[in-house]
Amino acid sequence: MTLASGLAVAVTGGTLVAATAAGSNPGPSVYAGPVHISPTCTNGVYSEYCGNEQNWGDELGFYVGSSSWFVFAYKGEHAHKVFESAPGGVASNQCLTDTGSRLYLSRCTGAESQLFEAQEISEEHFAWQNAATGLYIQDNGKYKPLTAKPADEEANQEWHFITH
Repeated sequence: MTLASGLAVAVTGGTLVAATAAGSNPGPSVYAGPVHISPTCTNGVYSEYCGNEQNWGDELGFYVGSSSWFVFAYKGEHAHKVFESAPGGVASNQCLTDTGSRLYLSRCTGAESQLFEAQEISEEHFAWQNAATGLYIQDNGKYKPLTAKPADEEANQEWHFITH
């Protein structure tokens, strides 16, 4: 039986088995979109962590109806970062997650699929590599979903953090 949430449930040999149904949507896709960071975000309690990654090539940022994000070091580590959507400067508990092909929002858990490490390209530009897949965040153009791809040394994978 497939539930409305896209979760398939079956009983096999007396054991309950649950799995994500093929083609199910794990969460809203994250797109490349215009950057308009909420003043509430940049003046709030997490102001030093609030902003957005902006693509060096087309100046688009991470976008899901809003372009305000909190970027935190995972467990205080400097290497891994977590991107939490912050519409209107409010924490959503929804983090950027890599499926191995597309990026979407899911509940923040600290799973490796939500951890990203900055690979320095130049003094202020970075490529973001996912800890679970080893793939890099790629901008595919305005209002197109961000994807996870192997490194390509192109501007569509170069990012810098902005706060305005």
